[in-house]
Amino acid sequence: MTRTVAVPKPLDAVTDRLAGFHNVTVWHPRAVCSVRLDTGPARVGSCWRVWLRGSRARFAVVYTLVRRGRHWITLTARRGLFTVTLDYACTDLDDATEVHVCVRCVLRGPAILLRPLLTGTFTALAHNAIAELGRDLAD
Repeated sequence: MTRTVAVPKPLDAVTDRLAGFHNVTVWHPRAVCSVRLDTGPARVGSCWRVWLRGSRARFAVVYTLVRRGRHWITLTARRGLFTVTLDYACTDLDDATEVHVCVRCVLRGPAILLRPLLTGTFTALAHNAIAELGRDLAD
């Protein structure tokens, strides 16, 4: 799923906020808690343990910052039979920053059989998360 949001802030402020990932509980509707697993500025290899509220229980996923540049950021989480990738590509506009967000979920093994059931739920969740992310970045 891909969406674009415009944020009335400079490029560097937006990419620093995205790379920090500490605000995931504000914009991700199922995120309950987020803890940074390393220290210092967010850099490639930085990790966050994020507890998510599932349909029956809470579970933890570790997101890792795998790519960072002035105009792009990628975070990846793997757990069991799925991998979620968050790609952010940012464009510096005159008075704002445009953030192109791409959220991908890859299922492996027997989880592939659940794709028809999960696609609608995942799309709705990603759509809501991107809308909330745009509001959070604008604050």
